[in-house]
Amino acid sequence: MLAAVVALGLQACGGGGGGGGGGVGALGLGGLPTVPSDAVTMTVSVNGKVVTPTPPASGKAYPEVRIKAGDRVEFSTNLPVRWTPQDDHGFDEAVANSDYSYADVDPRYGDHGFLKFRNLSITGTKWSAQIVNIDPGSEQGWPIIGWLASIPSGGSFTNTQFAAVYLNTSPGDPRNGTYEFFSAGGVQKKLRLDFDAKVYELVGKDTRKLTGSFAADDKEPGSFVFDDKGNAAANIARFRLAASNPAAYPSADLIVGALKPEDGATAQPFIAMTRRAAPLNAGELAGTYNRFSVERAYGVGPTSSINQFRISGDGRQLELCTEHYVFEVLGCPPSGLKTYAVAATAPAGFWRATNIADSKDSEDFLALRVNGEVVVISAGKLAADPAKTVFRAGLPVRSQWRDVVAYGASTNGGWSKLTVSANATNLNRDTLKSDGSRSKLDFSIQNLGSRADLKDVEPKTPASENYIGIQSTNLSLLIGPPSPAFTGVLQIHLNDQ
Repeated sequence: MLAAVVALGLQACGGGGGGGGGGVGALGLGGLPTVPSDAVTMTVSVNGKVVTPTPPASGKAYPEVRIKAGDRVEFSTNLPVRWTPQDDHGFDEAVANSDYSYADVDPRYGDHGFLKFRNLSITGTKWSAQIVNIDPGSEQGWPIIGWLASIPSGGSFTNTQFAAVYLNTSPGDPRNGTYEFFSAGGVQKKLRLDFDAKVYELVGKDTRKLTGSFAADDKEPGSFVFDDKGNAAANIARFRLAASNPAAYPSADLIVGALKPEDGATAQPFIAMTRRAAPLNAGELAGTYNRFSVERAYGVGPTSSINQFRISGDGRQLELCTEHYVFEVLGCPPSGLKTYAVAATAPAGFWRATNIADSKDSEDFLALRVNGEVVVISAGKLAADPAKTVFRAGLPVRSQWRDVVAYGASTNGGWSKLTVSANATNLNRDTLKSDGSRSKLDFSIQNLGSRADLKDVEPKTPASENYIGIQSTNLSLLIGPPSPAFTGVLQIHLNDQ
């Protein structure tokens, strides 16, 4: 009998369980004078290659195959069988809840365990799936068993009438998970990333999925490219992770990139975040933030707005200055100052701000601490005017920029590398456009009038582009001023740490 073919049975048994523990007898790897006509044998393939299971270790019931998280595994039998397990082990439920290393959540979610089976396919003689280990800290295993189909469920089995192999899977990549996805196009979804299998899924409330693969960009270390090129000459659908060095950081909390938010759309900049620890309490929201917004309405081009808001020390009140961006909250005219009550909402990490003078004016936002600073993000339809969609990003007020290299995308197309230099007085932008061409432009950086926390970013040579900028520890954002020439253009860049 081939070494890669496994026959495993229960000795003197009356039925058998699906676990990897007791109640299971001898391994049949040959040696029988004759093979019964109803003997079940199993062949195992990993990523299309037949492999040889190792015999059971001392005290173990099943032969074992060791694989890497993300491997595609196929089990085939010589006779029709009933397979265990018969489901994907709660794959969709697990990735929807995402944050596998939450300190306040049991990563098993009360289901079958850490192993999940993506794209599970079962026939009478084959069981195949891509193996996902949602535990980034340790190996995980599960037995795959084929029970002779001709025997009624619960009936007695001889020691040759079923076959099984125990899968032992390496730890999952700590960056795996489901990230809350906010597109500059005004769309909020969930972005599922599997760095073991190099695949992604973008899922919204309508349950439709955008799926595909991604790969590291050899020409731009630290960047990953989505397989979302479409008909474009160059692919600007890509992303980068904050704290992207797994050796230095246990996980990535923040992603910046470009991806089409739905079928038929063009790639838009996005920010995605996932929580790896307990959520912030209300007091941790306290602070003053500059907020860039892009608003869209049907039949109308996008428009920019630049505002400042302040969250009180107990985190229960938000004051927003809606006047022209030259005003800070403390100097905001009373006619332009709105006050909102803030309360936690679902899912964990999200908050709802409700105008105390108009309950129809409310907005949900995600607030997470990334590399020591709180980032506030929201996207979607406006509660007060559902015909409009908005994207908003709020960063802590910071008056001093630093020299940095940053990468990101623009709402008008293109993937750029920004280099801020000369004590944050110069900015060079090198952009790859979807038509395959490249453009380079130099800008000067100076305070916006009396506002040191907002920067006027102007081209050094005559050009139509002009921006207002904010910078934080993690992000550098440029937005077209609310004037007709360049309103609604937003560039989102992730700073190299």
